[in-house]
Amino acid sequence: MRNTYLQMCDYGSRFRILKGGKISLVVSAFIAGTTLLRAAPSGGAVTAGNASIVQSGSVTNITQTTQKAAINWQNFSIGATETVNFNQPNISAVTLNRVVGNEKSIIDGALNANGQVFILNSNGVLFSKNASVNTAGLIATTMNLSDTDFMNGNYNFKGDSTASIINQGTITISDSGYAALFGKEVINEGFIKATLGKVELVGAKEVTLNLNGNSLVNLKVDKGVLDALVENKGALYADGGEVYLTTNAVDELLKGVVNNTGIVEANSIEDITGKIELFAHGGEADVSGTLHAKDGFVETSGQVLHVSKDVSIEAKEWLLDPTDITITNGGGTDIGGSSMDADVITTALNGGASVTLSADADITVNEAISWSSNKKLTLTAGDEIYVNAAISNTNLSAGGVYFQTSHAQNKVIFGGSGNVAIYNPEQLQWVNTALKGKYTLGSNIDMTGITFVPIGPSHSADAFSGFFDGLNHTISNLTITAPTSDYKGLFGYAYDPTIQNIGLVNVSITGQDYVGGLVGASVSTGYVNNCYVTGTGTVTGRDYTGGLIGYQSSNGTSTHNYSTVSVSGRGGRWRLGRLQC
Repeated sequence: MRNTYLQMCDYGSRFRILKGGKISLVVSAFIAGTTLLRAAPSGGAVTAGNASIVQSGSVTNITQTTQKAAINWQNFSIGATETVNFNQPNISAVTLNRVVGNEKSIIDGALNANGQVFILNSNGVLFSKNASVNTAGLIATTMNLSDTDFMNGNYNFKGDSTASIINQGTITISDSGYAALFGKEVINEGFIKATLGKVELVGAKEVTLNLNGNSLVNLKVDKGVLDALVENKGALYADGGEVYLTTNAVDELLKGVVNNTGIVEANSIEDITGKIELFAHGGEADVSGTLHAKDGFVETSGQVLHVSKDVSIEAKEWLLDPTDITITNGGGTDIGGSSMDADVITTALNGGASVTLSADADITVNEAISWSSNKKLTLTAGDEIYVNAAISNTNLSAGGVYFQTSHAQNKVIFGGSGNVAIYNPEQLQWVNTALKGKYTLGSNIDMTGITFVPIGPSHSADAFSGFFDGLNHTISNLTITAPTSDYKGLFGYAYDPTIQNIGLVNVSITGQDYVGGLVGASVSTGYVNNCYVTGTGTVTGRDYTGGLIGYQSSNGTSTHNYSTVSVSGRGGRWRLGRLQC
């Protein structure tokens, strides 16, 4: 007889023939306990490694003498009054519990282990509200893993089960450990904690794990499953660690859904960065509740991404990565596409997070975004960015909006009341990321000590062709030193621009050709109005050098402008510094 389990209910006795031929006999007082017998793990047979299974009353003790052991169970459930203890050599030891019967595993009592525990049941696993799990590592899955792969450390799980993995109880993992729940449908309604470790809820049909001791190095989704669901309604904690809610594999469009309405926390601890990732590859991510990774990183991504107005985000950096997204009043509930409310972005930026919206296609801003911290809002689009509302960062030292597309002139499109207000040197410099935009100065700006690249740095695709209104504010102490380069000034090369109501004070501009305090070269039908350059500054160049404008084409318009700075020209075509027109 090999690995046989005999249950003698008449005498309250249980026998085990263990791996290696050892026999264990436990005689317990018979308790009229048909419920007890149904609730406790039953039909256990050790199939790899060495372990003994001893049941006495409401307690089941599994003692493992090898680093790994695999056990096939007819049923692996734990009743509300039951306790199952795994006594293992160390935290790196693993016990694989594979259910070969036809019943779901219902964990309603206590499961304790000083090492790691795998529960594999294609019928599903439920940790009910009374469940209390304490281990150094935990896997609960509807997938299977062969003994050979398990013993060799090839943790490649596969399975087609449509059953669910659900936690309603309390799962506590020792420091640096992990809790990984994966299958087609994974739902947390309870509490999972893995300080300095990882909590992973994964919807898939094939995954591969890499373990080091009791640490989960990584979990890779090899193959997704159609209509996978990963949902957190409870609380997930991994301070100093990482939390992942993921469906499907990269490049698979299988309509998986990741939902969060609960609490997720992975705050950084000292120099250890916390990380939260909600990623529905090819599917839909619905984000609300709490995502806190203080001084850490949060990612919310999916082909379709809905970010609720009531979400609470805390992080050093927040990345949103949908196919496309619209910033609109009341966003976050659109059925047909990705959306979020501008207030969510504002709150995150003011709370200390740099925010990056990275869309594969388009980003559309239809609601005003305004914040006062020194944080950066990055809008990155594979195609176009539409700015139809005002974007304003009122911080005087740093921060603002940074556009990133394939073409700084043609791919960032300002329409309606679209406008960027400039309050600091960083935002002034970032005009170069959207050269056909509409800009206003919201305050005076001091450029002392700032290395500045002219707006519109060249005459090719990098010309400024937008609208810039200084609103009668000044930019002082602007310094540009490039004696062998052309097109130097606050604006280097401008094509059909509108530049008005701005003063430059105490500039120091040095270039080669086409050098001006305000504009190096303004071509075509450019319009410059009510601007001046004054103070103790100098403008130095060779050909086409002027205190205000180095060169302006005959079709351009320049009115109510003047300059009083000193001008030095080394060639034959330069304009007097004291220009009025």
